[in-house]
Amino acid sequence: MPFGWERSHSPEAGEDNGCSGAQARFNTNNWNDGSTKTVWAEFTVRSCPSAALAAKSFEETRSGIANNNKAREISLPQLGDQRTAITHYNIDLDETTAVALLRVGTVLVEMEYQPVPDDSAWSREFEQLASMVATRAQQVQSA
Repeated sequence: MPFGWERSHSPEAGEDNGCSGAQARFNTNNWNDGSTKTVWAEFTVRSCPSAALAAKSFEETRSGIANNNKAREISLPQLGDQRTAITHYNIDLDETTAVALLRVGTVLVEMEYQPVPDDSAWSREFEQLASMVATRAQQVQSA
C-alpha cells in the first residue's frame, strides 16, 4: 500500500462460486478543507481455476454493483483484461462509495473506496490503488 495507509484488520480467506479468495481492508486519513476524514479501501481478490470462470464472475459482480442506488459508471484507465468503475450511494453508510472491478487473467479484484470525498483529488488515488492491485495480480500470474 502507498505511504500513509494502514491495514485495519487481518485478511479473511474464503471461497465464492468456485474461486478462492481473500479480503483485506485498509484506511488512511484524508485532509479536506482543514478537517480530517478517514478513507477506507477494501480489496477482495479471487483466484479462479479458469479465465472463463473469472470473466463470468466479473459480469455477475459488475451487474450487482451497477444495480446499486444511484450507480454511475466512471472512467478507469485500461487495466487488466476487463475493468469497470462505478460510484454509488451507500444507504447504510449515508455516503458515496466507488468500486473498481478488474479481471486480470484468472484473478478477479474488487476494490471499494469510501467515502468518496467532495474534492476531485480522490480519483487519482482511486486509480493509483486500482493500478497497483492490477499490476500485482499480473506479476503473480507471470511468475
